[in-house]
Amino acid sequence: MKKEVRLVDEKSGIVQITTEDERFYKVGELYLPSVTWVLSFVYKDKYFIEWVAKNGIQESENIKNAKGLHGSIVHSIANDLLLGNSIIYTDDYILNGRGYEITPSIWEAVLSFQRWYKENNVELIHSEILVHDDKTAGTVDLICRINDETWLIDFKTSKSVFLTHKIQVSAYKRMYKDKIDKIGILQLGYNLNKKGFKLTEVEDCVNLFDSAYNFWEHETNEKPYKQKDYPLSIKL
Repeated sequence: MKKEVRLVDEKSGIVQITTEDERFYKVGELYLPSVTWVLSFVYKDKYFIEWVAKNGIQESENIKNAKGLHGSIVHSIANDLLLGNSIIYTDDYILNGRGYEITPSIWEAVLSFQRWYKENNVELIHSEILVHDDKTAGTVDLICRINDETWLIDFKTSKSVFLTHKIQVSAYKRMYKDKIDKIGILQLGYNLNKKGFKLTEVEDCVNLFDSAYNFWEHETNEKPYKQKDYPLSIKL
């Protein structure tokens, strides 16, 4: 949850606290829903439903959150490497102000990213770049040149490429202003081949994102922020 503090009345010490929903991006004065939140309104196939039924709702949520944290750390380390920073395996990795152990599975995923980057002579154009239109916004993991072609790539640590992954990069492609030749999903820590990574080119299916957005718009009527005035300090 993002928080912005603005002084309302200096004499009385009143501040206005604005908390922004993480499912929105603030672009100028606009609050735009994130692409990933909109995609939560894509239909769930029978395999997902069976998985939830097998594990139960709470355990499924716990598994999803744990995998999400793992993926977030891998994403963030990959971006640090793209920025020219060094990562030390034995150090805790700081993410959002908190230190996390770099586990063997995280390190394997990071090493697979390094191998992919070197083997393909990747030319960096952008990493972690915000893209948006007048309806939605999102963050692209990587835009680069490979063999004289411009790729828009999203990193994943899952074993499969799902429909939502394809729709996600399709939406990013439309929001990115310059030409993109190919869109793809780069799976890191991929254990179904010896290299540990797999880049999959996917077809543009942005029309499915438009369908998800229509469902999102129909089903939600949420403000992206809450505001309330509070005293700046208190004592008994």
